[in-house]
Amino acid sequence: MRNWRINENEITNRYLIVTEKSIWITEQLKELDINELIENKNLGRVKSFRYQEIKEIIFINTNFSIQFTSKDNDTEKESFVIDKSVYWQIETYFKKNLSGIVIKNYSLYKQVLPQLTTLVFGLIFIALTYSTAVDLKNGVEIPESRKSSIIKKIVLLMAELLGVYGSVIVGIIFSLTLIFWINKKIQNPKKGKILKFSKNTRLKNKK
Repeated sequence: MRNWRINENEITNRYLIVTEKSIWITEQLKELDINELIENKNLGRVKSFRYQEIKEIIFINTNFSIQFTSKDNDTEKESFVIDKSVYWQIETYFKKNLSGIVIKNYSLYKQVLPQLTTLVFGLIFIALTYSTAVDLKNGVEIPESRKSSIIKKIVLLMAELLGVYGSVIVGIIFSLTLIFWINKKIQNPKKGKILKFSKNTRLKNKK
């Protein structure tokens, strides 16, 4: 078991602790000895990331942060900014002492994928809204099949509110905004490593 003080404030220290089966994040009062707390099993509240539940850990060198992604898609990603002095120690320790992982570079594609996905789905939604707005303007009766789901109801509502020209304007603004952010990431990509976990990931060195 290893631990590092990853950051601090006037009252508490935050620690990252590596155990046999999981990674813990805990915040403790500065006057308390973290090793004694661990030995006496008196850490109190701990955020635990079990190896079996982790999809990947991303080490982002640009801002010295560690991002945990769960295999459960409904669980939000969690990110912790690490003190620069121990960031490289933790990355090196993970790469050397975790078995069953695949190490990859933090690719540009990985960084822009969320914006690309949003852009694609956004354009589809806007296209449907525009098409519905055109039908409404031309007096075409909207069939019940286009009102059956929540998304279709939202499309119909937006078409009624925005109209044809409003749909076009919103689509242009939306597209330009996403393209701006994608271009910004392309111009200034972050650097780092991705540690992809498997069901067999475990800690080799338990000391």
